[in-house]
Amino acid sequence: MIRMTVLGILCWVHAAAAGTHSLQFFGMATSKGTGLPQSVYVGMVDDVQYTSYNSTMDKPVLLTDWMNKINGREFWKKRTWYILQNEQTLKWSLINTVQHFNHTGVHTYQNMGGCELHDDRTKRAYLSHAYDGKDFISFDVETLTWTAAVPQAVFYKHMREANTELQQIILDYFRQECFQFLEWCLQYGMETLQRKGKVTISYSIPCV
Repeated sequence: MIRMTVLGILCWVHAAAAGTHSLQFFGMATSKGTGLPQSVYVGMVDDVQYTSYNSTMDKPVLLTDWMNKINGREFWKKRTWYILQNEQTLKWSLINTVQHFNHTGVHTYQNMGGCELHDDRTKRAYLSHAYDGKDFISFDVETLTWTAAVPQAVFYKHMREANTELQQIILDYFRQECFQFLEWCLQYGMETLQRKGKVTISYSIPCV
């Protein structure tokens, strides 16, 4: 059942273009009473999954050996904090959205975010949310604004923009932490990623 939930998240994958390397996460919160975990998280480098977490676990787990080389315990401690923070954000988002619509029954709230490094040295970061599998709202990292995909999401836009503490966490992650982590992944995981045959890695990136 948990595996089916993870596969459902992976159907919402942002496809990166050739010559692009990406670090992405996919999260989902589900209403109580389904028999499923209330939250699920998947982290990927290019299209290689490196971590997994769900609310039945004590903490996220690493799925690749080379990840253990990335700045040791302190670095993974920081990654774990982001994953658990995302879980709380999703639960908060689901509760507030369900209450706003006065919905009953089972509902889901998903988010997908990440960053990309391109061979021409340009980069991009993105974050989008969905409610019950439909586009709901997205965050523009450059302008620091939330854009409602549907009129019903305007209330949520105002809630998020008023939460300055959470806004700063998002800004720090998508403007710095995400790219830094991706650079480290490409340095330490290059051999594994090439062996997977997913992409041809030719982007030379200095460590930060």
